[in-house]
Amino acid sequence: RVQIREIIVKPLDPIYILTKAIEKIPANFDRKPAVFTAFFRESTQQDNKNISLSEAVIHIFKEPYTSVRDDQIRIFKGRKGSNTDEKEIVDFIVQGGLYNTLQLDIVKNLPTFLDADYFALYKYQIEKIITHLDRPTYVIAFDQREGVKYPCYSGRVYVDVGSLSLVGASFEQSEKSLNYATGIYVKKTPKKLGVKLISARYEVFYRYYHGKWNLSNVRSDIIMRLR
Repeated sequence: RVQIREIIVKPLDPIYILTKAIEKIPANFDRKPAVFTAFFRESTQQDNKNISLSEAVIHIFKEPYTSVRDDQIRIFKGRKGSNTDEKEIVDFIVQGGLYNTLQLDIVKNLPTFLDADYFALYKYQIEKIITHLDRPTYVIAFDQREGVKYPCYSGRVYVDVGSLSLVGASFEQSEKSLNYATGIYVKKTPKKLGVKLISARYEVFYRYYHGKWNLSNVRSDIIMRLR
């Protein structure tokens, strides 16, 4: 008789994995408030020329992941520069800044691809299992279903195999939804100015610290065409 090592069979249904990952948020993420020190940078280009740059060291008061209260931000030290000689003046307002960047904490603010009420708008598949932060991690790809007329996303979600914790995502506004999404990003435009969203890409990842996952880094890149 040969005794073999125990084998644990895990489900490979992406909807099941995402559902369990959402259910386990209170167990996998901090249920206590925390204060983080972070670095923020926002830059703007026009016709491939840098026209503005803002940088700041910030303090973030993170509410528990079980709380519905908004996180708070305080600027510790910052600087801002602009190069108005290199740009054509166009007066319109785009969503951005510190607050909107913090909204990319997809665990606290579930996007549609992680919201069970919107699962029917997407198709999901498990691409592979990778090693992320020395831990086996599911890579779940998703995209907007054909015929859905709603601003959805496409990309990949990363889920830790052992804890079924959401550990990150890289995603963008789906090509099928760009025509519906411009109004989400542009708050105000002058008359006779045509604005079209070309792409909106995001990355957000978490780190494992003292037995819990916490927000580590966030990035967004938005390209628009003005006429």
